[in-house]
Amino acid sequence: TMGTPWHLGVDIGSVHIKVAAVAPQREQHLWVRPAGGKPLDVFAELLQTEVRRSVRNAHVCLAATGIGQDLLAGVVGVHMVNEIMATARAAAHLFPGIRTVVDMGGQFSKWILLAGSGPNPHEVRDFATNGLCAAGTGAFLQRQADRLQISVETLGRIASTAPKGCTIAGRCTVFAKSDMIHLQQKGTPTEEIAYGLCLA
Repeated sequence: TMGTPWHLGVDIGSVHIKVAAVAPQREQHLWVRPAGGKPLDVFAELLQTEVRRSVRNAHVCLAATGIGQDLLAGVVGVHMVNEIMATARAAAHLFPGIRTVVDMGGQFSKWILLAGSGPNPHEVRDFATNGLCAAGTGAFLQRQADRLQISVETLGRIASTAPKGCTIAGRCTVFAKSDMIHLQQKGTPTEEIAYGLCLA
């Protein structure tokens, strides 16, 4: 039925596809799926199953962001949103007064400085990304967590139990891997390595 539309947002990331739906009555849904190297197929499947079941036949406004948003370029009715701006608006909405955002994506890590107050608290004052190197990204942390035989979801919790962190190269994933192998061969506790990874 036509009328007040649902708002549907998709974040096509390098590792996961995230879809959020907000109904006119503020009902909310969120779906997260691994991209598996086929982000459009995963998104299409989500639309045909979970989203269709929740949204039914309602009118939908669709916005896309993320590293893979260009995959939807040219699709009629899809509004493209810059990833930095989307993150800034979301952070300012969820955490009023926030000034600093660190976004650990699978391929890119972003640091964003917000105005934090005034008429546009979500205004981006400055930002930086890690560039094209995988060091300091979510994919890097995922790979190193696998090497430690722990889940990436528990990496921070384990790291927080360590009395100290090891020195691990943070500017290059190859050097970080070498440092980790050496530390593991020396019998360094896993939590200290995890803490060192977080510091790196």
